[in-house]
Amino acid sequence: MPHPDVRLATDPDGRPRLIQYFSLCGVWAVTPYDACDLRCSYCITFSQGRSTPRLTTGVAATLQRELAALPRDATLAVGGLVDAYPSVEDELGVTRKVLQALVDSGRRVIVITKGPCVVRDTDLLLKGAMRVCMSLSTLDDEALQSIEPHVALPSERMAAVETLCAAGVDVTLQAQPWIPGVTDAESIISWANGRFPVSFTPLNVDSPGVARTQLGRQLNQHDINRAYLTERARLAGRAKVIWHKPLWVGTARRDKPSHPGRRATDTERRNLAAVGRYLDAFGEQAQFEALIGFISPYARLQDTTGHAGDRAFPQSGRAYDLLYALYDVFDSPAMQITLLQASGDAVDLHLEVRGVHARPLFDIPAGGHEACVPLAFRYVFDSRGLVLDYTQWADLDALYAGSHGASPDMRGQQVSREQPQPASGHRNTL
Repeated sequence: MPHPDVRLATDPDGRPRLIQYFSLCGVWAVTPYDACDLRCSYCITFSQGRSTPRLTTGVAATLQRELAALPRDATLAVGGLVDAYPSVEDELGVTRKVLQALVDSGRRVIVITKGPCVVRDTDLLLKGAMRVCMSLSTLDDEALQSIEPHVALPSERMAAVETLCAAGVDVTLQAQPWIPGVTDAESIISWANGRFPVSFTPLNVDSPGVARTQLGRQLNQHDINRAYLTERARLAGRAKVIWHKPLWVGTARRDKPSHPGRRATDTERRNLAAVGRYLDAFGEQAQFEALIGFISPYARLQDTTGHAGDRAFPQSGRAYDLLYALYDVFDSPAMQITLLQASGDAVDLHLEVRGVHARPLFDIPAGGHEACVPLAFRYVFDSRGLVLDYTQWADLDALYAGSHGASPDMRGQQVSREQPQPASGHRNTL
């Protein structure tokens, strides 16, 4: 079984849902299996375990019902949380049933895997808007044995990519994670030779799960990032090669000190430090990257404004973090923290964000004026130090007041007045 904090979506009656919103990547993850038996040591979704199908019958009907709650332009990622082709898929064929239903729906689909079994479904992958992302950190069969002991060899995955490309399937090679001393980026780029895109992303040892592994003990994020940037500079200009921005380039570090107060427990200190690192990232313009080290892939966001959720598709589960959103729509944004307090597994954060409202936010047109928006968050952490649940509140009056295109009716509906109060005691739930 996967880690107890791994929380795959279910319906109110307890039935498994195959689709859930994956806030870190802004896609809907389609998860045919409840755990991944590949057990990669650098996994940041904590989904390792015996691969058991979430559904064995009624797959098409379930997907049809769930897809009805999603926007037509939604991107679906099969394997976003648990690999699309664990070792049992060759026998059980659950992912093939999922792909067939998605092909019939006409949706845009990404298939993420390390499994050569994906070649079996070439006929489906050639239909509609399908893309395969094959993960491969090195071309050396021996190099990955210690960190990917249950995964197909690089040579097997390379053969699968060659077969898919020859058949005309849209393929991207995800050279992820880029690991110093393991990943030979130049060899990977030379092998691809511009036939398909190659994307690199450095190893994230700041992830709580990875930090406890041998890789996490041997390496630190600062050194990984510097080596990665050096390699990126050396190989710059190669065709169809994407180098994703590394995590935590700057002053934010996993060991950054915090000041939680004299009586804080170790858990409270850990959680406060995580919030502090996250807030630091906004000053470094690295807030998106920071989310990966702060929010669980299984996090649920409860919005009390009535605006940050997807109102066109209210059952989709999609919501937007308001702090992140304000930094996106404001010019010259700045924050002032008025409360940062830990209690048990919860942290309360109250702050104000100031800036020039230069771009629309939800249904609020850009007013071009300077505004100050009060925000309040309550983060509830899981046992690994990632946010598993959080509630957000905001007073958007200042935006409506300066947006000349906002109607009086809109201004009367904009925000809930139920601002969450700071937690008291040592146990908080949402």
